[in-house]
Amino acid sequence: MLAVLPGTVIVGYNAFLGVYIKISYGELEITYGHLSQVLTLPDDEVYPGTAVAITGATGRVTGEHLHFSVRYKSSYIDPLLFLDAILQHSRSP
Repeated sequence: MLAVLPGTVIVGYNAFLGVYIKISYGELEITYGHLSQVLTLPDDEVYPGTAVAITGATGRVTGEHLHFSVRYKSSYIDPLLFLDAILQHSRSP
């Protein structure tokens, strides 16, 4: 998995999410969960495109997949709309 925004890494474990990382950037927080391997250290500064983790099946899952969530000001937002907005912004002149 690659970081989609710059930020500071938090690494943890949760019974439901399994091994996870959170990347915080101001009031934005992106969570990658159910990871098999973390490629960064806590408090690392990462940038878009930085390899941060490998997907897995940790936590409460029935198969390998990625949990990807986005929070802004403590409220979850639609990750597809968020990623689309990033793509649109990167394509603008």
